[in-house]
Amino acid sequence: MDSASPEQPRALSSLAATDSVENVVIFVSDALRYDSVPEQIRRRGITARAIAPSTFTANALPSITSGKYPATHKVWRFQDDRLASRPALFDEAAVDVGFNAETVWLMDDSSAKPPLRWNHLTEERTIDELEPPFVHFIHDVGPHAPYGVDNTVWDSTREFFAATNDPMTLCERYQDDCVNSADRFDPVYDYLQSSGLLEETLVIYTSDHGQVLGESTYGGQFGHVDPMCPELVEIPVTFMGAGLPTDHEYPGLVSGTDVAPTALAAQGRSVPDECDGQQLWTATPGTDRTVRCDAWAYKPITVRDTTIPITAYAATGVWDRGGGHVFQRRSRLLRCAYLAHKLLRGTQAPVWRPNASFETLAGLARTYLRSEHSYGSPTVTADAARAAVPEQFTRASDRSFDASDEALEEKLADLGYLS
Repeated sequence: MDSASPEQPRALSSLAATDSVENVVIFVSDALRYDSVPEQIRRRGITARAIAPSTFTANALPSITSGKYPATHKVWRFQDDRLASRPALFDEAAVDVGFNAETVWLMDDSSAKPPLRWNHLTEERTIDELEPPFVHFIHDVGPHAPYGVDNTVWDSTREFFAATNDPMTLCERYQDDCVNSADRFDPVYDYLQSSGLLEETLVIYTSDHGQVLGESTYGGQFGHVDPMCPELVEIPVTFMGAGLPTDHEYPGLVSGTDVAPTALAAQGRSVPDECDGQQLWTATPGTDRTVRCDAWAYKPITVRDTTIPITAYAATGVWDRGGGHVFQRRSRLLRCAYLAHKLLRGTQAPVWRPNASFETLAGLARTYLRSEHSYGSPTVTADAARAAVPEQFTRASDRSFDASDEALEEKLADLGYLS
């Protein structure tokens, strides 16, 4: 990030054609990194380079809907965790609520889909079913692997990587999928325009996390979760509609946790005090702002017919406009054991093994053997960043619930989260 930029951000309301809006639409393009946001999205609004709340969906999406960091809301797992209560964003006493996750979670039972479970929702609705004032949230598959094909083509991401393991081809297909996701957003935007709702609607196009695309610096990996690095944490947040200017860049530091507070403020609703994020509708981030990224991922290990979830990867990052500091948790031995399993036997194995080289192995060693990394030119010192991170991650055991579902487990395995 450019810490030397003299331009200061302005409150979105000062740029909009209205002091408040009736409606909010949030479109999350899964796994879209900042440097890959399609031009058709950029030119429609004000685009910010933001820091994702986490490096994978289970931690990050509840942060987007609640405005809280993962260490605050404590949703870490796809199957067993959920927010303490329905987020204020989805308060049906205030707005008509729509949620659509059909392109990611190909399951018949909407209430079994993790994004709905996390947010205490049970049904999906499309935007044309809603009446103003409304909030419509879309979790789109985005450029999540398998790249460049419909989510139904391959039985699993591992099979896709086995059939398509050329790094250049994978990168090209990833970029294609970034545009495919934007194309799926177009009908939503067009509906708002044709219905005369766009000027009364704040539209937010963003992602839950980024993606590593074979960079040798990180060992030639394809995917997300780890390692925590700029390519995984830098995401776009584009604000559209509401009479906002088009084809603009937002100069301030933004967090994915700002999405819900900004949406609430734009609708004239109260922003809960417990939100970690900042509302950007009538306020602006300070030049010295720092934001956080928390990741705590599990992998299931089966021993004698008993499945035990163990920590696969955990890290916290503190970021400012110039860069960030990452603190990887757990011992080097455990990190490397997890890495070996992932790259030799996991989802990425078919693409990593044939492309491994001295350069990628050196990148893995540099990335995973060190517990602390600094990226870019952060103004915040490593000591100050270290003091700002949680000492440990904890689960909210009182909120866990039985979410066993064969269709869900099959889908998570297909996406590579259970291998």
